Amino acid sequence: MTVDRTPMIRPEVLRRLSELSPTRALVQIAFEWLVIAVVIYFVARFPTVPTYLVAVLVIGTRQHALAIIMHEATHHRISKNRTFNDFVGNFFCAWPIFVSVEGYRANHLPHHQHLNTDRDPDWMRKTGSDEWVFPKSRWEMAKLYACDFFLFNTFDLLKRVALFSGAGKSTENTGIRWGRIAFYLTLAAVLTWTGFWVQYLALWVLPVFTTLKVLLRNRSIAEHFEIFQPGYDRDTTIGGTRTVLSNPIERWLVAPNGISYHVEHHLYPSVPFHHLPELHRELMKNERFRSNVKITKSYLSLFGEVAREPRP
Repeated sequence: MTVDRTPMIRPEVLRRLSELSPTRALVQIAFEWLVIAVVIYFVARFPTVPTYLVAVLVIGTRQHALAIIMHEATHHRISKNRTFNDFVGNFFCAWPIFVSVEGYRANHLPHHQHLNTDRDPDWMRKTGSDEWVFPKSRWEMAKLYACDFFLFNTFDLLKRVALFSGAGKSTENTGIRWGRIAFYLTLAAVLTWTGFWVQYLALWVLPVFTTLKVLLRNRSIAEHFEIFQPGYDRDTTIGGTRTVLSNPIERWLVAPNGISYHVEHHLYPSVPFHHLPELHRELMKNERFRSNVKITKSYLSLFGEVAREPRP
């Protein structure tokens, strides 16, 4: 059987879509932090239980958005200047959520190179675990998300933080390592001086271990699970992942910054997040892409795909 190796997108189009825009990335980062600041101010003005719960949810969604920009830095998609690229990704996105660009990169690039094989760290970490076996019943799915949100799976997240932090490993150079130490020492000093430790734990750390944890699981399911249906080859890039055509509410809450275009990202990781929607439109003009890609119409539809009574 002859495998069609012809490009699915014209080279000149790919070159244009792969152009970086540091300004665009910085504006997006600034927007995410502005939303976080507004939410914290709102809670300070109206300190009630409902406003606090909303804050935990909203801040967690913006932490997720920052994690996706960190993912961009992992692929050197913020700036051609790699020192600046990693500084922005670490200082504004990764370090605040207790990981590092270098630590994540060491795990993530092999994931791209060996997708869904025994050389894929993400795949192997989840293989053999009951929580990553799909489909599940709706009750099992609800219980899984509830355990994430109510801190029952905290140890699992701590292991992932340790894995993606890269602390003290060869993934970090000396400058990065000392920069991160200075970052956390300065943060601790400011929190001690201002007396805001309780607010920091309640409005920043707790969302990491609740809302962000749920969103990361949802993303993992969307990207690489329960898509190996007849006609889809799990050993190919197209067949090994899925794209979700999220609606505006979903793009804000669960899939910001183009992360739902995951097939497109695996095919062409050179394309930065702000060009992924256009990349999708270009690829949809190609018959081979259209006939092989797994597309789910929304995250609600995704839940319907993976949350049903398991097959015999």
